[in-house]
Amino acid sequence: MREFESFEKEIIEVLIELETKNCLNCISNILQDKKIDFFEKPIKFYLSIQNNDISINTYEDLDNLTPEKLNEFTTYINKKLLICIELFKYLEENNYIVSTNGNFGNPFQLGEVIVNQTNTQLDSFVSSGDKEDNMYYFSIYARKIFYVRDKLKELVKNNYVIESERKYQEQVSLTRKQLNLTLLGLGFTFLALLFSTYFNYKQINKDNSQEVIIKNKELNIRTNDNIYKLSKEQFDELTRTINNIKLKVNTECYYYNEDDNLK
Repeated sequence: MREFESFEKEIIEVLIELETKNCLNCISNILQDKKIDFFEKPIKFYLSIQNNDISINTYEDLDNLTPEKLNEFTTYINKKLLICIELFKYLEENNYIVSTNGNFGNPFQLGEVIVNQTNTQLDSFVSSGDKEDNMYYFSIYARKIFYVRDKLKELVKNNYVIESERKYQEQVSLTRKQLNLTLLGLGFTFLALLFSTYFNYKQINKDNSQEVIIKNKELNIRTNDNIYKLSKEQFDELTRTINNIKLKVNTECYYYNEDDNLK
């Protein structure tokens, strides 16, 4: 099951919202949305992308930033960018979104750029061009325009439970209902047998029973005057009922295990 982090859910919700408003659906607009505030935490910064290389820049005075603050920022930016890359790869590969290349300049910026204000480069990611390089993928996705498919809206409507998982849960729910009905049937069978035994016992008690013998699947209760029997046929019928229920339970458990293995 694919679990979505809160940051991923925020991105998805903004994707759908921008689509609804007919706004340009690109990573720059998504990450600048007020719901996400990607460029404001923990310090204000912007990204500059030239070819496939990414630089991280800030207007803040580095002398006022402690090493702890810079380490916190480095951790923040690396984690968020990697989550962003993996999310867009997943959404595109699983047909939740489609995309086309946008007409962005080279270089171009993501985040608020203030003209005529001194900025400082905090860090940079020089892409090797290797498709295994995650930052290379970010530079590619940053130049794309995205279009949301109904499948993604359904995902949000279903509380981020993917379609295969939702069907699996429905099957589990149905199987549980069937098992509950089976157990209910077994309960009625047990009660019927209990009542039958009780009334037979009442009758036997009148005759002062002296001996109870179980032999060859027959229940023999010897009294002073009579012998009462639960016949082999009755035992066989009860055994068949119990075996059928066991078979059904084992079959359902097998399907449960098969579904878990497929997942």
